[in-house]
Amino acid sequence: MNTTVLDVIKLALTLEYLESEFYTRALALPNAATFFGSTENRTAIQTIATHENQHVALLQRLLTEAGAVVPAKPNFDFTGSKNGAQPALYPDVFTNLDTFLRVAQLLEDAGVRAYKGQVEFLVSDNYLLEAFVRTHSTEARHASHIRTMRRQRGAVVKSWVSPSDAAITTAGTTPTRRTPARLP
Repeated sequence: MNTTVLDVIKLALTLEYLESEFYTRALALPNAATFFGSTENRTAIQTIATHENQHVALLQRLLTEAGAVVPAKPNFDFTGSKNGAQPALYPDVFTNLDTFLRVAQLLEDAGVRAYKGQVEFLVSDNYLLEAFVRTHSTEARHASHIRTMRRQRGAVVKSWVSPSDAAITTAGTTPTRRTPARLP
């Protein structure tokens, strides 16, 4: 397996670590029974968490079988504060279901795009290609379900990425990029 393919798998693993940890933390909340608002919502999140854990196991196995080192799971800050380096964008991510679902939508939409973007590097390996396309499909179903959950709570979103979706972030709260000075 070439280094590009290994890098694709490691990228996917990092994303799956992120998603898995996000849902696992929410399900482990002391008030998880009430946090999700309904048994149906909690069951949906449990199902998504199970899938994310399966994705982690698959990607770890693929790396191990290729003789590659499996990277350790990083530490994640789901508040968007960069581990306290800036004001949190989502300080109530694990205390407010609407914020939790907004962040879940960000993660799932990113997952769909990440898998789709990496397929071109896997076309020479039918097994990996099929595994990634199937995982992409699962991530798309997660994204759609999360968006449906948000819509049921009053958010203006479709079940797919759409220009008519309401913004997830609040104007003025996202970090601004500094444009480098231009030379004359």
